[in-house]
Amino acid sequence: SSTSVVTLIPSVAKAITATSQPFTSGTNLAISEIATYTMTVGVPHSRTPNARLVDTLPDGLALVSLDSITANPSLSATAGSFASILANASIGANGSSFTLNFGDIINSDRNSATTETFVITYQAASLNVAANTNGRVQANNAVITFDGGQASGSTNATIVVPVLQVTKTIDSPNADAGDLVTYDIVIAHAPGSGADAFDLNLTGVVPAEVIYQA
Repeated sequence: SSTSVVTLIPSVAKAITATSQPFTSGTNLAISEIATYTMTVGVPHSRTPNARLVDTLPDGLALVSLDSITANPSLSATAGSFASILANASIGANGSSFTLNFGDIINSDRNSATTETFVITYQAASLNVAANTNGRVQANNAVITFDGGQASGSTNATIVVPVLQVTKTIDSPNADAGDLVTYDIVIAHAPGSGADAFDLNLTGVVPAEVIYQA
C-alpha cells in the first residue's frame, strides 16, 4: 500500500482596494496619487518555520505607510505580536520595499480544511518621475519565504497622466499693417489622455512685428 502526503504552504493574494483621487478609476493612478493595498496571507495549519515576507514596489511607486496587520485568533508568531512585527518592519531605500520577519508562524487550528489568514494594509504613492508615462503598468510583488519553500502574489497599477494638445488660430492671417488681429488658443486633451490636468501654465511668444493689445 502507499500513502500520499500533501504539504500545505502559505498563499499570498494582493489587491488595490482604494485610491485617493476621484477622477481616476479602478487601479489607475495619477501622478502622486496614493493607493491602498490589501495583502491577504493564508497560513495552513501547524507551523510555518522561519517565515519572512518581502514586498517589493516597482520604480514608479513608493511606500507611504504600513497601516495595519489583522490576524485570525488562531495565528501567532514566535517573533512577537503581529503589531510589533509590523512596527519593526524594515523599509527599503526611498520606500522601495518592506520586509516583515515573523519567525515561526503557528496556526493552532488543527482543522486542515480551513486556512487562517492575516491581512496587511499599506499605502503607496505613484512618483513624479519621467518613466511614469501614460499607460505604464506597475507590478507590485510580495514573496513569503519559509523553510522548504515560498509563495508569492502580485497586483498591477496603471499610471495615467494627461496628454494635452494646443491649437492656435488667427482670424486674419493676411492682415495689413495696423490691422487688429485676434489669436485663439485652445488647450484640449489629446486622444488617449489618461487623467485630468491641473495648474497649467501657458506661455505665448508675440512676434516682433506684432504689438500685444489685450
